[in-house]
Amino acid sequence: MAELEFDLGNEAGTRAESVTEFTRRVKTLLESGLTPGWVRGEVSNLRIQTSGHVYFSLKDTGAQLAAVMFRGDAGRQTVKLRDGMQVVAYGEISVYEARGNYQLIVRVVVERCRAEKKARAGLQDFLVPVGLLALADLLGWVGLRAWVVLGVRVRTRMQSVI
Repeated sequence: MAELEFDLGNEAGTRAESVTEFTRRVKTLLESGLTPGWVRGEVSNLRIQTSGHVYFSLKDTGAQLAAVMFRGDAGRQTVKLRDGMQVVAYGEISVYEARGNYQLIVRVVVERCRAEKKARAGLQDFLVPVGLLALADLLGWVGLRAWVVLGVRVRTRMQSVI
């Protein structure tokens, strides 16, 4: 099939891309532009395949994200996923070209209440010797961020996760 060229005004001679070419460009942009990270949400549409792969969605009130955990990563998890469970998942974005969908490739998943308790304990270990635990309790543990005297921000490794 001959390639068609269109005059799009300011870019004379711009070639129309095939769906495959365009999807590959989107894949490259997403996969190279977004670093791996933590995502929190509710597990839904959980499907565990006989291959060992686990497919599910992470959702909140505003959006839904397709997620997959391949057999090797799924086998290393200590948490047993179930629909409705609140989790924190670590992974990287990928585009499944055959469908043109993006999904989170999950490497680690932690039940949210356990992650919060662990992070709070780590923050507590820091605040007690410094004498700031009472202040942190007054300020609250929302997001596991404690803003302490003179604007010093106390962080734990999990702080940005939850």
